[in-house]
Amino acid sequence: MRIRLNSLLLAPAALFLFAAAASAHTVEVDSLHAIDLSKQVEVRFEEGRVVFHFRYDRADEAVVSGRFDGRTVEWPMRFDGERWTRSAELDDGDYEFRILFKTSEDEDWREQENVSFEYQETEVYDLRIDSHEIRLFEKHARHDRTTALGFEYNRVEGLRTDLTIAIEQGRRNPGGFSWTQGYAPAQDRWSWKANAEIPLFRPAGLFLTAEGYDRTVSHDTWTLSADENSAAALFLHEDFRDYTLDRGYAAGLAVRSDDHEVSVRYRDVESSPAKNNADWSLFGNAKDFRPNLFADSAGVAGERRQIEGSLELDYRNRRDTPTSGRALRLEGEYAGHELGGDFDYARGTAEWREFYRLGGWSALRLRVMGGAIDGVAPAYRRFYIGGIGTLRGHRFKELSGTRFFVTNIEYLVPLWDEMAIAFFTDIGDAWGTPARSDFDVESDMGIGLEVTDGAVRVDFARRADQTDADLMVTLRIQRMF
Repeated sequence: MRIRLNSLLLAPAALFLFAAAASAHTVEVDSLHAIDLSKQVEVRFEEGRVVFHFRYDRADEAVVSGRFDGRTVEWPMRFDGERWTRSAELDDGDYEFRILFKTSEDEDWREQENVSFEYQETEVYDLRIDSHEIRLFEKHARHDRTTALGFEYNRVEGLRTDLTIAIEQGRRNPGGFSWTQGYAPAQDRWSWKANAEIPLFRPAGLFLTAEGYDRTVSHDTWTLSADENSAAALFLHEDFRDYTLDRGYAAGLAVRSDDHEVSVRYRDVESSPAKNNADWSLFGNAKDFRPNLFADSAGVAGERRQIEGSLELDYRNRRDTPTSGRALRLEGEYAGHELGGDFDYARGTAEWREFYRLGGWSALRLRVMGGAIDGVAPAYRRFYIGGIGTLRGHRFKELSGTRFFVTNIEYLVPLWDEMAIAFFTDIGDAWGTPARSDFDVESDMGIGLEVTDGAVRVDFARRADQTDADLMVTLRIQRMF
């Protein structure tokens, strides 16, 4: 029996206000139906949804602009004759927003034909939602400046410590900048990462994005998070990711709204192999960490110069724990050729997620993924499936190639409050290598138990094509999809 375990981040990030923001005072406004001091902005629950109200009849247009579910969005508001409104379905958590509106200094602007409008905005608000209680805080600082301390443990870096300084949500520009400085004692190596986002045309949600970095990187983020992997490495002596040492930069454009994002970037990155430097955990020290797949320079070392783009459409009712709706993500990259560099290839991937509410509170979840590579890509950009996050009844990264597809189907039946049983099947394959040149469907079946809508889940899976296959047991504390 093989056990796979993932968990949350080893240590929570500690947030502190920067000294420049410490002098900015924060006014707490009353709870359940929170209203600011000017009585213009109000947020309340109505029929199970969070509703934003803006009482200002001199506005010609108004939008809710802020960060919701980790994304910067702008939601148009509707005027009902007395106030501007916008409803949304939000999970418990902390959010930031402001109201942007278009108005005119002319008193009788509605009766004029040629009116000069200008864009204005309210103060920035912190919105806290907790078990159907709303708390609203008015922020007077021009920028939200924070510092955060984070940790990650893996077999290449050991326990890496990161200090992040971030400036986000400027008063006039909802962009931001962050700098992360890290140190990995097992490597005796300093690392850094910088990100910047500048709004170019706010009504259209157009941003200029840029990043630079010199750090250890994993390309396995699509199968499991760094948080879960860190806990598995620290507690169980299992590292489910593989790594390279990357140094480079990227710059491009992004267009965002509440349900879509389109981006295009140019990237120039130099990659080199990485070897294991740590071999300790709290438990399971009788075994060794598996070798890093990209420890040799062959097929790894070199420079990638590429144009990359992505399209994301998201119509789920919630981002973290959706119960209905669908989401689509397309990604592509074109490297080398006339761009230069050491690799010439094109790579594309697609992912579709669908969520259905069925009768009696049962539910159906569906995920379909696929990808293809044309040309000679570096080893870390090929496809590896099997085990956690893909085919749960197979061995970890059992299949690899330049082509892949995976389909995950789950039928959930509630047992009682906060607990459900899931019947699932996984279908997929990876091919396109000399050892596996042809497509051949692989499948597995299993049963899972989950609580709090997937926050904790145990899966029992076995390959469907082998009667003597091992039973694979996986414990996760984040939803797979």
